[in-house]
Amino acid sequence: MDPQLSQRSRLQQPKPESVSQIKRSDPWFDDGTVIIQAGDTQFRAYRGILTVCSPIFQDMFSIPQPTAEAELVDGCPVVHVSDSAEDWQYVLRALCERRYVSLGGSLSLSVIAAFLRLGRKYEIAQLHTEALTRLNYEFPSTLEKCEEMVYSTMIEDDRPLASLVFEVIELAHEHNLRHLLPWAYTVCCHHITFEDIFGTFDLDNGRRIKLANDDQRICIIGWRDLVSVQTKLPFFWLSNDGNPIWDELVAACSSKRRCIAARQKLRDEIFCHGESPKCCAMTFWDTEWGVDMCGVCGAEAKEMHHQALVKLWYRLPTIFGLPGWDKIHEE
Repeated sequence: MDPQLSQRSRLQQPKPESVSQIKRSDPWFDDGTVIIQAGDTQFRAYRGILTVCSPIFQDMFSIPQPTAEAELVDGCPVVHVSDSAEDWQYVLRALCERRYVSLGGSLSLSVIAAFLRLGRKYEIAQLHTEALTRLNYEFPSTLEKCEEMVYSTMIEDDRPLASLVFEVIELAHEHNLRHLLPWAYTVCCHHITFEDIFGTFDLDNGRRIKLANDDQRICIIGWRDLVSVQTKLPFFWLSNDGNPIWDELVAACSSKRRCIAARQKLRDEIFCHGESPKCCAMTFWDTEWGVDMCGVCGAEAKEMHHQALVKLWYRLPTIFGLPGWDKIHEE
């Protein structure tokens, strides 16, 4: 295929039937040099900025356009794109107005998704990297990064958690970012009810989102497997008084009755929530857990909890039907 035709095919889509339906949207720079049209929405931007930021636009603008065939608005050539106007608004604001990225802080997932989609499609490396950095932080693929992560530091939305995580899962499938999936599925198992797993949510752009059937099944089976393993691995120390392995580790306990009572209280607080068991298999050590135990029991419980999380993290992708971490990280 002619590479020039390939570049054009990425950018062009059928023109709207009626010119009267076209609307102008922000950003619209009066001294702009090119019109980007997405559906029935036009933006006026700068050809030079697009050329510098995107090799796709650089190649497209280098192709001579027959003057007689050129479509112009206010003397500017019109480039038709097949993407959503919402995505282009976010991207042009970032490129031409230095919004979002230059301000630092957290961004909404809608902005990040636009950076990911258009950054990849038009090879806008700055925006694509920004999107991946934020997704990788909030949905880490190493245990160390998971322990360091503070929720909503880089992605923030006031919508329901289920809606946000479902869109991340959708983006992971769409862009082959499977390293995001194990933690995204874990968040579903830990924090999202069965009712919401099968629910549908409205997004601000009018779209509705729900988990695909395969993802619903993965979450339910994963929840079952995590619940079944959590008292055998990370919370072994909480549920095994009388077990020879645990009793040997805490043989030097200075207050057995108090420590046993403390662990019983923690069992009730952590696991007893309604009719269904609470899934908390990948919960990191909370310093409050050791307060009512003696120093020996607290130290042994913390170390056992950490070592068990290391083992469980290694197994996490396979619990959700994915290849192991080594294979995922090769992709």
